[in-house]
Amino acid sequence: MKAVILCAGYGERLRPLTNILPKPLFPILEHPLLDNIIYHLKKFGVNEICINTHWLAEKVAHHLEDGSGFGVKAHISYEPHILGIGGGIGTMRDFLKDEELFIVHNGDILTNFDLKPALDFHRKEHSLVTLILHNYKVFNNVTVSGNEIIDIGDQLYVGTELKPAFVKLAFTGVAIMDPNILNFLPYKKPCSINQIYIELIKSHQESLKGYVSKSHYWKDIGTLGSYLDAHRDILVEGISPLSVGDRHACPLPRGSIYIGNSSIVSPLAKLTGFVSIGRNCVIEQEVELENCIVWDNVIVHKGKIVKNEVLCQ
Repeated sequence: MKAVILCAGYGERLRPLTNILPKPLFPILEHPLLDNIIYHLKKFGVNEICINTHWLAEKVAHHLEDGSGFGVKAHISYEPHILGIGGGIGTMRDFLKDEELFIVHNGDILTNFDLKPALDFHRKEHSLVTLILHNYKVFNNVTVSGNEIIDIGDQLYVGTELKPAFVKLAFTGVAIMDPNILNFLPYKKPCSINQIYIELIKSHQESLKGYVSKSHYWKDIGTLGSYLDAHRDILVEGISPLSVGDRHACPLPRGSIYIGNSSIVSPLAKLTGFVSIGRNCVIEQEVELENCIVWDNVIVHKGKIVKNEVLCQ
């Protein structure tokens, strides 16, 4: 099975951190978010992936290489100009056209939900696109009736009262698509996927379905707050959303402090709340870190006091 991972965005809400690393390479307990996505997809039969890139594309390509380190075959679809989700997928048509179905996964989502029932649902419903949805109040903007998506972002029901049978849910950032969707997407031209969805709702009834996932972990790593919260969830709440592979073992630590390989922490440093320290770091004496993430190869010098921040090179 094939999958698309969307990694071309600028990550503007996370600057200046995204001036150093693209969002999919942000570490979660030492290992990049992208690794977790790939290993999660592998659990459900994905063995070949294509990643679209633009911002800091060379760093993604260098990290991924040919995919063999992850046990998959990997391709890069570089976009000199960002094409949007619709244009990005449409440009991968040669990679996708002969598949029964393929998965599309945003590159900034940390989740552990079970994809198998969603895949079974998609096959049973024979939909053109199945969006995996959940109830996440702050992002609920997809209107569904039963399992049929009838609006996105209130574009079709503006100023009208929704029927009681209609429910608003949030898109998880993961979709399952039939290759025939490529007939509606341009090649190497910008395209908003939501506008394609709206046109499908209006002209191809029941082509867009929603599968509702429950009892899973999900975090959009799109802001500093949500990035910190993901580490709090793991280190303080004991939630374990991480997928691991042969290349990267990342056991859940005991306690709220994670220290990566080859890192040195002075016994005179004070680490409180939750702290995740990457590889090859030095935390000197009298340093105080509270609710912080330290990336790889960082020296935190004597006496530095930091709270609720990410420390990078």
